[in-house]
Amino acid sequence: MAAKKATKPTAKPSRRAVPKRARGAKREEVLEAALDLFNKQGVGPVSTNHIADAASISPGNLYYHFKDKSDIVWILLVQFRERMQAHIQSKVTSQFYATRVAGAVELLWRYRFLFEDRGAVRRLDPRFAKAGAEIHQMFRGTMSRLIDRLAEQGHFRAGLSESDREFVLGNLWSICGGWADFAYASGKTAVSRSDVATALRHAFHFLLPYLSRSAQRLVRAHLETSDARTILRPPFE
Repeated sequence: MAAKKATKPTAKPSRRAVPKRARGAKREEVLEAALDLFNKQGVGPVSTNHIADAASISPGNLYYHFKDKSDIVWILLVQFRERMQAHIQSKVTSQFYATRVAGAVELLWRYRFLFEDRGAVRRLDPRFAKAGAEIHQMFRGTMSRLIDRLAEQGHFRAGLSESDREFVLGNLWSICGGWADFAYASGKTAVSRSDVATALRHAFHFLLPYLSRSAQRLVRAHLETSDARTILRPPFE
C-alpha cells in the first residue's frame, strides 16, 4: 500500500496576502460602522462584537485592524481633531465665518458622540484627556484670531481687557463644546443637528455685550430672522 504524501499545513493568512487598498477600505468601513453606533448608542453599550456585526466582518477580522474598542475611539478622535484643524486653523479672511464655522459645525455633528459621551470617552484611555485639551487650545486660538479680525473691522468693542478676553474665550468653548449637554439639560431625549445650531445662537447672544453698537444691531437682526440653517451665515463680513 503506497504511503500517503505528507501535506503541508495550511498557512494562516498574513497581512501581505491582503492588498493594502483592500485593507484600508475595510478599515474605513469598520470606522464608519463604529462611528454610527457610537453616535446612536454612546460608547459604553457598544462592544467590538457589535461593531464587527455592523461592519459585516468577524470579530477576529476586526482585531486584525484594531487592538480594541479604545483603539477605534482613539482613531475617530484623531480624525475629528485633524479635520477640525483643517477647517479652523486657516488664514482668517472676510469669508472665515461662512466657510470655517459652518464646516466646524458639520464636524461637531458628525463626531457628536465625542461630545455626548465625553465622560465615557475620557475614561477609556488617558490619551483622550490630553487630546481634548489640545482641541480646546486649538479652538481658543482660532476664536482669539477671529476676535482680532472683528476688532479690526470695528465690530468688537474697543478696549477689551486681557482678562475679559480670557473670559470670552473660555465661555465660547463651554457653549460650543457643551452643546449636547445643554440639549439634554433642556429635556431632550436625543440630540439633533439643530442643537449644534442652537449652541451657535447662544454663542451670538453671549457675544452681544462685547460687540459695537452697530454690530449688535446686525447680530440681533440675524438672530431674529435666522433658522437652524441660515444661522450659519455671517451676520457681518
